[in-house]
Amino acid sequence: IPKVQSMANVPVQVTKPILPVLNGIRAQIGMDELMMPEGGWPVVIMQHGITSKKEDMLALTAALSMQGFATVAIDHPVHGERGIDVDGDGTDDFNASTGSVLAYMNLQSLLVARDNLRQSSADLLGLRLGLNFINDTSLNTMDVSFIGHSLGSVVAPAFISQANNPLAEQVDPLFNVKSVALASGGGGLASFLLESASFGPFVQGSVLASAGTAESAEFISYMSNEAVSNCGALAGNQQAFISCAYNEYVTSLTVGGETSKLANIQGVMTQFAFASQTALDSGDPTNYAAAVNALGTPVYMNVVVGDGEGNKKDQVIPPTTSINPIAGSLPLAKMMGLMTVAQSQAPTEDGMSYLVQFTKGHHGSVLTPAPAEGSGATVEGSAAANTEMQLQIASYLATRGKALLITNTDVVTN
Repeated sequence: IPKVQSMANVPVQVTKPILPVLNGIRAQIGMDELMMPEGGWPVVIMQHGITSKKEDMLALTAALSMQGFATVAIDHPVHGERGIDVDGDGTDDFNASTGSVLAYMNLQSLLVARDNLRQSSADLLGLRLGLNFINDTSLNTMDVSFIGHSLGSVVAPAFISQANNPLAEQVDPLFNVKSVALASGGGGLASFLLESASFGPFVQGSVLASAGTAESAEFISYMSNEAVSNCGALAGNQQAFISCAYNEYVTSLTVGGETSKLANIQGVMTQFAFASQTALDSGDPTNYAAAVNALGTPVYMNVVVGDGEGNKKDQVIPPTTSINPIAGSLPLAKMMGLMTVAQSQAPTEDGMSYLVQFTKGHHGSVLTPAPAEGSGATVEGSAAANTEMQLQIASYLATRGKALLITNTDVVTN
C-alpha cells in the first residue's frame, strides 16, 4: 500500500480547440463546422515517453483538436519541470529530459526505478481525479480518454486497470476513462531494456561496469584506453560514450574469439534481467494487461514492426525479445486482448480493442514526420506513418473506441 512521503504541486498543460481557426481548417477539407458540446469539450489525458516532456505531446493536439478534444498533460516524475535539484543550485541533478535515462530508470537502485513507474501511474490517477474539481465548464470531465507514448504507454495499463476498476457508484465516474490509445509501448521491462537497440548498449555497459567481475574491470580499463580512439568524441555524452564503448568492447572480444569472456558477460546480463524484473515487477504493464482486458476498456495500440527491408522495427522498445517470450510490444498487446487489423473497422455497439502494426516509421513517428537516425525509415515513409498514426488515434478516440479508420494500407500490415 503506497505511503505518502510528501506532497507536490505538479504543473498541468491544458489545450482547448480554438473554434475560428479550427472551423476554417475543417471547411478547407470538407468537414462540418464544429461547436463546443453542451457539456464542454471531451478531454484527452496525454502522457509522454521517457527522456521526453509534456510539451512534446503538443504534436498530437492539432489532430485531437480537429476532432473536438481538449487535452491535459503532466510530466513524469524526474522529467521536464519535475526534475530534482538536490543541492539547490538551480540546476537539476536528476532530470531524464535533459540528462540520462537512468535518472528515471535507476539501475543502481531498482526499487527507485520501480517506484518511479508506480508514481507515474499514481500521478495519472491524481490528474484524472483532479479534473473533476477545476471548475471549468468548458471541459467535460465525465468524458475523458487517454493517449500514451513510449513510457506513457508502459505505465498506462496500471493506470487504466485502477481508474476503471469498479469501486462505488459515486466514485467510478470521477476516474472513468472511456478509451485508450497507446503508441510504441511494451512490457517485460528488464528484457526489452536489455534488447533495446537504442538503450540496450548503454544499459548493458552500465551493468557490466558495475558488476565487479574480471570482465567488468577490463571494460572499465577499455573505456579509459582503447575506446578513446573511436568513442572519445562522444565523451561529453555519457549515454553515447558508454554505448559506443560497450559495442566496441564486445566486438573486440568477438573478433578475438574470447568466448569464455562473452559467456561470462552474458551470465551477468541474465542475472541482471532476473533481479531487475523481480524488483520492477509491480510496475510492469504485463501484470496489469489481463485486468485491462477483463475490464473491456477499448484500447488501440500501434507498433512499428518494420518492412523486412530498410525500415527497421522499433529501435527503442522491441516488438518481441529473444530472451523473454512475454516481453516487448506484441506480447503486451496480446495479453490485453487486442485484435490485429490492417483495414478500417466499422462502428460497433460497444468499443473494440485493436493492434495496428506499421511497416514504416519509427518509435517516435506518432509525434514527428521526420525520420529517426538509425531507424532506416525514409523521409516519405516517416511522414506517411506520422499522418496515419495520428489519424487512426484521433478517429478511434472520437468514436470512444467503437470504430477505427485506416486510410493508408501501404504503411500497415497484418
